[in-house]
Amino acid sequence: KVSSADVTIAGVTVEGGNNVYTAGIILSSWTTVDRSSVVVQNVTGMWLTGLGAAVLDSTSSVSGAAQAALLVDGSYGTVRGSRLMAPNGWAGYVRSNGNSIFGSTFSANAALYPAVIIQNASENTISGSSITHTGGSGGSADALYMLNAHRNIIASSTLSAKGFGSVLELANSSNNVVSGSYLSYVHTGDPPCATAVSLDGAGN
Repeated sequence: KVSSADVTIAGVTVEGGNNVYTAGIILSSWTTVDRSSVVVQNVTGMWLTGLGAAVLDSTSSVSGAAQAALLVDGSYGTVRGSRLMAPNGWAGYVRSNGNSIFGSTFSANAALYPAVIIQNASENTISGSSITHTGGSGGSADALYMLNAHRNIIASSTLSAKGFGSVLELANSSNNVVSGSYLSYVHTGDPPCATAVSLDGAGN
């Protein structure tokens, strides 16, 4: 855990099986992880817990079920130029406000787990990024899912999903904006029809 403020760790590799607990790297306020790599199993990959934390040009891969490669609980953080992968969970999970994610790649594969979820969070921006859910077993998951999320912006990004989830789903979420982005959806499996884009909320 990086617990002191204004600390930067660079060029670090964290690889762990059952000997890593809670998360590969935990960032508190105003700390930065740069050009680093995390490969873990049944824990979170990178966990932003404080204000203004940053992940730059790094990679996080999590193989365990129901785990996040990137978990954002601290506000006003930055994720730039990073690759987040979770074949059995969430590539990205945002639960706080005012974060900026750009130039990054999110990929997931598991049924029931969206590649990226923004939940109970507002005024986050994802730009110039790629979010992909490749279907997985059962295929019932979204590329991007917003739940109780408001005034978030998705710009100049690519969202793609395969299966019978949605490429974009908003639930009880309002005043979100998707602009200048490419959405790709390939329906496979049962049921024979599905919704590529689902918007539940006002002002989207």
